[in-house]
Formats: sequence, C-alpha cells, structure tokens
Amino acid sequence: MSQSADSKSSLGAIVLSGGLSQRMGYPKWKLPLNGRTMLDHIVQSISSHVSHVVVASGSETVEIDWNNVDVVCDQNQNCGPLEGIRVGLEMLADRTEFAFVTACDTPFYIPAVVDFLFAKIDQYEAVIPTSPSHVYGMTGVYRNSSHEKIDRLIQQRKLRVSELATALDTLLVPTSEIRQFDPELRCIYNINRPTDYFELLELHGQECTEEVRLKLLSSGSGKE
Repeated sequence: MSQSADSKSSLGAIVLSGGLSQRMGYPKWKLPLNGRTMLDHIVQSISSHVSHVVVASGSETVEIDWNNVDVVCDQNQNCGPLEGIRVGLEMLADRTEFAFVTACDTPFYIPAVVDFLFAKIDQYEAVIPTSPSHVYGMTGVYRNSSHEKIDRLIQQRKLRVSELATALDTLLVPTSEIRQFDPELRCIYNINRPTDYFELLELHGQECTEEVRLKLLSSGSGKE
C-alpha cells in the first residue's frame, strides 16, 4: 500500500548543514536570505509540511530560531553528508516512519516534489531522484529504519551518497518525472560558490550586503 502524501505524521525532515563550505569560504547556513539565515529559510519552508524537523549540523553548533527543531551532531567524524543522513534518520526513528532529506544550501523547497516522492515509498527504503549522470541522494525520502544499513556503509568507509542507491532497497525516480512539478529542477539546485549565492539573491530580488560580500571576497573563494 502506497503512503499517502497527506500522512504528515509519518513524515519528518532532515536538513543537512554540516558541510565544510570550502568553495563558499563562509558557512553556508549563515548566509542571509529573505531576512533570515539560509538554514532558517529552509526550516521555515519545510516545517509546516512535516511533523518533525532535525538539523544535522556536523561537528559545528548551529544557531537556529526554532524551538521545535532538534539539532544533532555527527557521531562519526569526517564522514560527510552520509553521517548527517544516518544520524538524522536515527533521531527521527521513534517519531516518524519516513524522512525527507534536504540541505541548508538547497533553498528551493517544492512541497509537490516531496509529496510525489513520498507517495512512491511503498515498501522501499528510499525514493531518490536520478539523472543519467547523478544520484540525488540529498533530495530524497527515506525509511528511518534504514539508518542501520547506512551505519554499515560508514563503517566500511563507503561514504559517497550515491552508495545509498544500491545499499538500500531504492526506487530511483528520473528527474524527467519531477519536472512536472518543478520544471527547472530547482529542488536539487544547491549553492556552492559565492557566484551561486549572488545569483540566488538576484532571483529573490535582493542584494548581497556589503558585510557578507567582503567576507566572501576575503575568503579567496569569492572572486567573481
């Protein structure tokens, strides 16, 4: 029996925010967007659509204005986003059956895409968008109990997120099917470099503050 997208109580969310931001040269979760940090922006966007939100913050303590959001740090260090997904699923395991995974640097949250992926979960452990060249494991719906299999991947040092496609019982959904809800596939677009951030602000009709621009430029990564 397929999961109904109306089953909000069955779906939580994990927001990954533990990246090193090396290409940005500044913590991406702190970047301002719509009067908030990038992290607050995505939490605000997603919180009304799911029953629980967990922020997986790596080893850094993030600042967030939401009292009903749990923040969890990596237990296995230097394991990248795979550990963030694992620890988030483990945190949610006694609260919801499934979780939508996204990241603080993926600012375009499209509820219809989440509903579409969630409706396909059925008996699978994961539903993940894919293209001929990429598996978008950081924009997918997961069964929370799969954190045990992900832990085994980490212990084997198989740390690529694409490993989830074969390690779990996964339904891969072509991005062509997602375009009916998100024609430009913004739901999988992430902000990696200062130029990406400047373009994001332009899309929102905003300008980068001088303070943030100087920080990005001084990092050495912000040259346009």
